[in-house]
Amino acid sequence: MTNGKAHHRTWTRAGALAARSEERRGGQESVVELTAPARPESLQLARMTAAYVAAQADLVYDDVQDLRLAIDELCMSLLGGLGPRDAGRLTLRFCWDDRAVEVHCTVEADRDRSDGAGAWHAGAGPATAEGGDGTGPVAATGSGAWARQILEALVDDHAVSFAPGRCLGWLRKQRVGAANP
Repeated sequence: MTNGKAHHRTWTRAGALAARSEERRGGQESVVELTAPARPESLQLARMTAAYVAAQADLVYDDVQDLRLAIDELCMSLLGGLGPRDAGRLTLRFCWDDRAVEVHCTVEADRDRSDGAGAWHAGAGPATAEGGDGTGPVAATGSGAWARQILEALVDDHAVSFAPGRCLGWLRKQRVGAANP
């Protein structure tokens, strides 16, 4: 930080990965954003980023590990909306302050492919306990039920939303001893 102003950094490698970091003073929110190809191989980078953010947020060791596992489950749930041949982009936005870490995850299908194979699959993503509309906590049936149980054990709150071309997920891990917002 310089003169109390936000500090920004951007790293790009061959256009495939990008990360951005912002830090603010005085108990305000800090942000790290990661963009990578929407492939299971990108999850290792997502877990490493989650561990870094959790450490910066002063989470205890067990909560750091919980956040890493929760990111893995959330991302895998959202990546399930892409077909096996589809390309896409995974974006994670980690926000934290002195109370909690929040993560917003987006998986988007590439629609720029000339063969048209980048379209999102109709009905992709699991139905939810709220009536099958594709929003709310991770699915209540099949592998989605397992992911929901894992997320409920690891984080304080979470939700997902599936729409054509895009899946969104959100989770929150509160610091030990932090008051509810």
